Amino acid sequence: MPMTMLRKPLSITLGAVLLYTLLLVSLISPPVLSQGGDFTETLLNAVSTGTGSVSLNANHGELTVFVEWGASTTAGVVEIEEAYATTYGDTWATVATITWSAADVVAIRHLPTGSYRAIRTRVSTTIVGGTINARISGR
Repeated sequence: MPMTMLRKPLSITLGAVLLYTLLLVSLISPPVLSQGGDFTETLLNAVSTGTGSVSLNANHGELTVFVEWGASTTAGVVEIEEAYATTYGDTWATVATITWSAADVVAIRHLPTGSYRAIRTRVSTTIVGGTINARISGR
């Protein structure tokens, strides 16, 4: 059999395999919250109760949550929690707890390195005397 007859079907087959592989990789790779590195997202803004969440869908080496306690606050607790998806309807897993310690300060929690899919902050004990803001930053 002439060599030219084998090259064409082989090159078509290899091209199809390459295209299929690229398509498969693009479909199974989860979207990244922030392409190219650093991000900051607001989870809660001027609240005394409530829950805020962000979908990460990626491995981030460094995640930090900042809770800004208002100037007139006197008590409250904020839970940092994780789940498989932001729409998860059952009990989320606690990653860290931030308890009020003083008014007009920013509490900072560095989260353990992990493969988080969804992170949220939840006011588990009502903020007394004022409000908080909560943000997440990562890289």
